[in-house]
Amino acid sequence: MANINFKATSSGRKLARTPAKYRQSPGRPNVSQSAGVRPAFPMMPYEHLPLGFQDDSTQDYVVIPKGRIVSALTANSVLDAAYDDGNYYGVAKGIMGLMVPCNGDTAVRAVTSGKDASSVDLAINLPIGVVEHDVYQDINGDNLNYDMRNKNWGVLCHQLIKLPSIDLTKFDVLMNDPDLFGDTSAVAQDDFSVASGGYLECEKKFSFLTYSATLGADAGDMVAPDAFGNWVVTETNNAKVVGKIMGVDYRFNKDLLDTVQSKYDDDAAYRLTGTGTLGVPQYLYDFAYLAIGTALTKNSETWAAKSDWGYSAATAADPAKIVLTAIENAVFGEAWILVNI
Repeated sequence: MANINFKATSSGRKLARTPAKYRQSPGRPNVSQSAGVRPAFPMMPYEHLPLGFQDDSTQDYVVIPKGRIVSALTANSVLDAAYDDGNYYGVAKGIMGLMVPCNGDTAVRAVTSGKDASSVDLAINLPIGVVEHDVYQDINGDNLNYDMRNKNWGVLCHQLIKLPSIDLTKFDVLMNDPDLFGDTSAVAQDDFSVASGGYLECEKKFSFLTYSATLGADAGDMVAPDAFGNWVVTETNNAKVVGKIMGVDYRFNKDLLDTVQSKYDDDAAYRLTGTGTLGVPQYLYDFAYLAIGTALTKNSETWAAKSDWGYSAATAADPAKIVLTAIENAVFGEAWILVNI
């Protein structure tokens, strides 16, 4: 075996500091901030968003319901007014934008401010993500010991989500009266003024997909925001597209959910998932109940009077049976959507 000479030197080569793995120059930080599923882009809701509904648990108002397609106000003119310069309760400068519902680059939408009841215009915008949690009103220091400012809000950009859906054509047939939920001829609700009572009531609390016989909801169809940030089918591939439909499910009940004993309530509006909803999942049941109930009220009708739905008047008095039948007939369903923004 050859001897190793430990005293030999290498001419022309110098010793250098060994860099740590992934070391970077102090003035050249990494451009990557986070993974793209939930981008690290902190936002707060725009303070003038209209109130949606009041959370029974927290008593706070929700201004953007979960599942809504959103955009952000990032112009200096808007942010400077909301930031904390001279205002103790202003939005911190770590917040990158003010969250608003996406209107699909449709038109300026006038809303009534939940803060001071003033009339505010929401500018034309494009989608940047989807909220996965209910977004509560920025109460801006109203309480001495409690503020929503301890959290900020982000968005989903790549995710499989599940939302209620409604076929407006079949809904009109069910109600035997056109346009009780929204203008079926303008299913995309591109003009927010055509949205009627049913739509306006449901959009305060739910995010959902609308479609019709003109544009169905088949696997692979592209989806985009309407004028309220809810979901519609589109045939145009542009900056509005936020994902694709994987399918709409109308087959309920599942996993013996209808046998789960839930607290019975005479008022079907407060039924809990299980025997009370006949196995229909809570979120879908609540959406369908509100959509049908609002349409009945608009027509000065009652659940019990709808014996023409295939039930006797006595049976029709249980709205859960009507909701389940409507779902089985594909009026309502659960839309599985692959978000890709």
